[in-house]
Order: sequence, then structure tokens, then C-alpha cells
Amino acid sequence: MSISWKSILQKITKFLFAVSTFSHFPPWELLVIAFIAIVYQLIGIGSYFFLARAVGIELTYIELGWIRSIVLLAAILPLSFAGGLGIREVTLVALMATYGIQVETALAFSLLLFVRGLILGLIGGVIEFVQTLLEKQ
Repeated sequence: MSISWKSILQKITKFLFAVSTFSHFPPWELLVIAFIAIVYQLIGIGSYFFLARAVGIELTYIELGWIRSIVLLAAILPLSFAGGLGIREVTLVALMATYGIQVETALAFSLLLFVRGLILGLIGGVIEFVQTLLEKQ
């Protein structure tokens, strides 16, 4: 696999162009955006924390925070494994094994995360559907 410097330069250019759209924001707006982003991440870690407790996983908030970060990074990879297991499941099982958590418990936690995402997605879809119907009337 050869790396093309032209390709890398194009990606960097696209990134800088995307970031430049924020250059006209006043500093206080950027601070508000950063604050909201941090709160969003803390809520996500909190969700991991409570779901982990629900299946008997006794990891700290910090431990679940870094596990969540790695799982989210791994989940953007366009891969899946045989048997229907995805990156999230394999990553969680591997990471939690380092803390002595059994495969079944880690897999149950992963499936809870999947169901949570599915339910939140469905709620958002229903809200969008109802909003679209109301706008057409």
C-alpha cells in the first residue's frame, strides 16, 4: 500500500477548509460550543457507567471514559467479523478482558449499548416523522 502525498495534502486541505468555517465565530461562541461538546461526552460516559452497572460491571467513570473513546474510534472502521459480531462487540470484549470482565458480561453490555442506540434512533425518527407531517399540513 503506497501513501500518496497528494492524497494526504488533499485531506489536510479539506480539514483546514472545514475548520475555517469557525473562524468568524466570536470566542465566547466557540467556548459555548466546546462546553456543549464536553457535556455531551460526559453524558455519554455516564450512560456507559449506568449501563455497565446494570450488567454488573464495576469499572470507574474514568475507565469507562477511555474504553468509550476507544470503542467510538474503532466503531468508525468499516469492518465486521464473521458471525455478525461487529467492531464494538469485539473491542469491548477485548478491552474489558483486561479488567477481568467475562466475555458474556462484556457482550451483554455491548448489546445494551446497541439497543440504547436503536431506541434513541427510533425516537429521533418518530420525532422527525411527526414534525414532517405537521409541516406538510
